[in-house]
Amino acid sequence: KAMAGKKNWEVKKLGEVCEKTDQGQPKNFFKKEFRYIDISSINAEAKEIQNANLIPVEGAPSRARKIVGAGDIVFATTRPYLENIAIVPTEFNNAIASTGFCVIRANATIAYPEFLYFTVISKPFIKKVLPFQRGANYPAVSDKDIFGIKIPLPPLQIQKQIVAKLSAVQDYKKQLLRQKAKLKELFDSALHKSMNN
Repeated sequence: KAMAGKKNWEVKKLGEVCEKTDQGQPKNFFKKEFRYIDISSINAEAKEIQNANLIPVEGAPSRARKIVGAGDIVFATTRPYLENIAIVPTEFNNAIASTGFCVIRANATIAYPEFLYFTVISKPFIKKVLPFQRGANYPAVSDKDIFGIKIPLPPLQIQKQIVAKLSAVQDYKKQLLRQKAKLKELFDSALHKSMNN
């Protein structure tokens, strides 16, 4: 029912609702060290960034090139079916992401970052990405492929309502994932104790 009025939803290419992002060597942006987001920073199940290590500018990996801010979405282009996708939280504002990510930055005048986040982690979106995969060992898609995918774009007011609903569901999912991890720990330690008696 909330979706009544889908008629005035536009359909746009993802790239049309995004802003350009910066790339460059860490030493051009930071004096000493920077936070680095790479594929291993992402928890694919929770779709969130779990860690972003502080790395000295001197020892920067060659892939550390993409400047990201809070609200940007990082979408891993290698093995996209693993769904290593996350939204950059405030504490990792001004980090550098690996070139293995497509950085999706919402044009705030027409799209909420969270709305784009929920759009790109949705099954229909991932399904449209997968046919673009190329390469045998490391099947990958390009940023251009991702930005070319068409998405429904409701008015901001409706985006806000959708985000509110989906955020509640996602918070619940994250709670369940944390409980699942705790249970596994409990189970493993109980198993360990009973095996070592």
